[in-house]
Amino acid sequence: MITDFSVQNFRCFENTQAKGFQRVNLFTGKNNAGKTSFLEAIFAFLQNSLSRVIENTRKNTHHDEQKIENLFFNQDIDKSISFSTHFNKNYIGSEIDIRMLKASNHKLRDFREINLPLPENEIVTNQHFTNGTENFRDEHQEFLQINKNISFIFSSDEQYPEKINIPKIFDKLDIEGESGDILEVIKHIDQKIEEIKTYGSRPDVLYLRKVGEKKRFPLSYFGDAIQKIMRYVITMVNFKQIHFQNDFEVQNYLIIDEIENGLHYTVQEIFWEMLFKLAQKYNIQIFATTHSKEMVNAFEKIASKKKFKNEGAYFEMFREVPSDKIVVQKMHLDVLEYEIEQNGNFRGE
Repeated sequence: MITDFSVQNFRCFENTQAKGFQRVNLFTGKNNAGKTSFLEAIFAFLQNSLSRVIENTRKNTHHDEQKIENLFFNQDIDKSISFSTHFNKNYIGSEIDIRMLKASNHKLRDFREINLPLPENEIVTNQHFTNGTENFRDEHQEFLQINKNISFIFSSDEQYPEKINIPKIFDKLDIEGESGDILEVIKHIDQKIEEIKTYGSRPDVLYLRKVGEKKRFPLSYFGDAIQKIMRYVITMVNFKQIHFQNDFEVQNYLIIDEIENGLHYTVQEIFWEMLFKLAQKYNIQIFATTHSKEMVNAFEKIASKKKFKNEGAYFEMFREVPSDKIVVQKMHLDVLEYEIEQNGNFRGE
């Protein structure tokens, strides 16, 4: 898992670091504190690509040139965008440096990503990555490219990968006997739901049936909470159990922007408990943002349970005065609990 993260010259970040990530990480802060951009930075690093951010996470009408410029802090394309992190198992100190190439007339006509190798003095702990090894950089690039499963849910009905088909994935999981977790979670949200089913004649529709009813209804007939949680759970179960490729443990990452949308406060604790359980079971590291006080409160209650000890981390994002630099500060769960009980300041306030 990622234990920390640094970002330079990306979006609203000139130079920002965050430390102390756990399995489930929640970020809060006022508007314009950089929450969505921070998730985009993590996503770009894990994907080893900025083009995924351009293509997927912000649907807008800007032409391509403007989209590219907006990736850079203060649109300063003369400085490289860089991300760095430490992984708690395989190695430490990896860094990706992604640069903008300009045409001779200084207009942005060509965009190409350059993934630079590690510095010569970088410390590497894993036996597969040791200084002086001829294929060191090649193996580093291979790890970045193939050994991660990543899903970024950035709106109620949009996520990366773009072409994810929820009914088709459910059907596959059901055939493999992996759909039990999905039904269990949905029943916690609505106890009347008894069955989830797909049909070959309508492969793009997921049907739900309630207790005592014969007729099944499409998922779209149900509320936002059921639809959204179904998307989360199917995405997580689809990651499957931990397995290995080429001797490297495969890492699973789920990134969710504005996680509270569509979820009534009465189901939020159940929701967080579900996320923590599935994250443990399927070896998933979660990064999520929220504006909701109720969502933070529910997160604190679940993350503080003994069975989830050291599995959850809460972060405040805010701008320093007078530098206006964005800071990502971890708050201990005991302090968060106290602030909530005393109606104190949190969520970057």
